[in-house]
Amino acid sequence: GKPLYYATSMPLPGGGAEGLVVETHEGRPTKIEGNPLHSINRGKASVWALASILGLYDPDRLKQPAYQNPARGRLAASWDDFATWSKDHFAPYVASGGEGLAFLADKKSSPTRDAVRDRLLKKFPKAVWSAYDAGEAGGATRGSTLAFGKPGREIFSLSKAHVIVSLDRDFVEQEPAALVNAREFASTRAVTTAADSMSRLYMVESGFSHAGSSADHRLRVSPARIGAYAIAIARAVCERLGRDASALGAAVAMATFEAGPDIDQKFIDAVADDLVDSHNRSHSVIMAGASQPAEVHAIVHGLNALLGNVGSTVSYCEMSAEDASSSTASIVAIADMLASGRATTLVMLNVNPAYDAPADLDFAARMAKATTITLSVDANETESISTWSLNGTHYLEAWGDTLAADGTLAPIQPMIAPLYAPAHSDIELLAMIAGEPDTEGYEIVRGVWKAAFGSDFEKSWRRSLHDGVAPKSPKSPGAWPADMGAIAEAAKGLAIGPAPTRDSLDLAFT
Repeated sequence: GKPLYYATSMPLPGGGAEGLVVETHEGRPTKIEGNPLHSINRGKASVWALASILGLYDPDRLKQPAYQNPARGRLAASWDDFATWSKDHFAPYVASGGEGLAFLADKKSSPTRDAVRDRLLKKFPKAVWSAYDAGEAGGATRGSTLAFGKPGREIFSLSKAHVIVSLDRDFVEQEPAALVNAREFASTRAVTTAADSMSRLYMVESGFSHAGSSADHRLRVSPARIGAYAIAIARAVCERLGRDASALGAAVAMATFEAGPDIDQKFIDAVADDLVDSHNRSHSVIMAGASQPAEVHAIVHGLNALLGNVGSTVSYCEMSAEDASSSTASIVAIADMLASGRATTLVMLNVNPAYDAPADLDFAARMAKATTITLSVDANETESISTWSLNGTHYLEAWGDTLAADGTLAPIQPMIAPLYAPAHSDIELLAMIAGEPDTEGYEIVRGVWKAAFGSDFEKSWRRSLHDGVAPKSPKSPGAWPADMGAIAEAAKGLAIGPAPTRDSLDLAFT
């Protein structure tokens, strides 16, 4: 009856992670809390992490592999059946270098999966690997590339911020560092005496968000008009900064948009006055939401640089090529390969494109033109029509690792053996396809970490499993210099829709 506690981490959709401590009873995980030693959680957990344990005990999980026999339909099978089948099926691809072989994987930040992927592509150099996140917008990644010449994630230090301006961004929920942002934002709102200061939050948003509910000043604005406020605020700030903002100031002065009744000039002037106030210089932060175009994100990066916020309230962590890749381009490329017959085998890892790919791709119909293999924890539309449906492991049943938004490296260690054994994780399936001798997740992860930690590996490994975080992490946030010329060019190209009318309609995907 005594609980035991173990540290692990949970990968987040689209990248990032949370560090967790899991309570177990009689070998069964029962309750999830945040890991106090992990930089993201510090003892707290998001609603997503707390609810994730329900997926482990979901009675509708896939329980065994299934094979779509051309003559007899869908048949129950085993992992041994798949292993035997895959040796014969993938042998010709070894000879051809992987021509006609494609992979479509969920986006997640895992050094071990990256290492296994690289070894797989070394064996199949002509194979195509694509990462896909159906909910990805892509504007933030392109905006950072415009501003810095490379893609990066913003890492905020909101505990230092006196003024926060959010352009349709709910920074305390539904993003990789939401827990950090919520904790630090709350610390600037704790007023216990008359002498205590408090941060000020300006919110311009199209929907009602958790951050918006705490805003000191909030405007309801059509999604297509958020860019107008970005330009107007940038113009007002640059006018007040004068020569210091010449490049960006000239660009935003040239930008044109219809100044309809939805543009509140008093609000814009108040925001600009607060941002350029000497007390707030280098202690403010401006941010843009994921739904905003790349140009708005680039303008925000430029304003943070002009106001001295970079290195103080905001820094940047470099994204991997896979994290930065366009999910839209990935799914379109895979669909085109299926339609043209250039992809004869498609392996899908924890994705459901038959359900969530753009409708005009008709992805389910195109899947029928190739041999398809789907690894999934849950029953879904894609695995149900795949040649092979393989039951995957929940993160509480598997070995792996994660990289958080701020670069913190953490292990994933299982709390329990797979409930519906045998089952395998994505790294184990990839190792199996690659024909590697070690296909157990434990050995795969240890092999990658051993290369990173060197001679003191065993000590570092044991400490990492105990603490739930690695002693050292491969990435850390930094202050990046902004290319103001490139940002100015981006600002010139920003297209802003007209003011909404009673009969107009804006559509926003979130």
